[in-house]
Amino acid sequence: MNFFIGEMRTHARENGLAVHCANKVGDEHVGGGVVDNYGHSTIIDADGAVLALRPASEGSGLAVADIDQTLIAATRRRLRYYEHRREDLYGRL
Repeated sequence: MNFFIGEMRTHARENGLAVHCANKVGDEHVGGGVVDNYGHSTIIDADGAVLALRPASEGSGLAVADIDQTLIAATRRRLRYYEHRREDLYGRL
């Protein structure tokens, strides 16, 4: 699994949100150099579970998954730092 997937799993868990990462595949020629694109488009649930992964070896395509909205709400209830938000300063989003 690519290194960025671990980072995205952490972000999903820290924020209690599903994360969708679209990542292109193959080499890209930029400014006389070559940039390697990792691929691995991914969908990660709010608890950090990888729901869909499109490996670079499969070429271009789609990563598709169902997101459970109740899991997002449950995950956010477990994140204690949301209890101390100052919504009076910014309003409820």
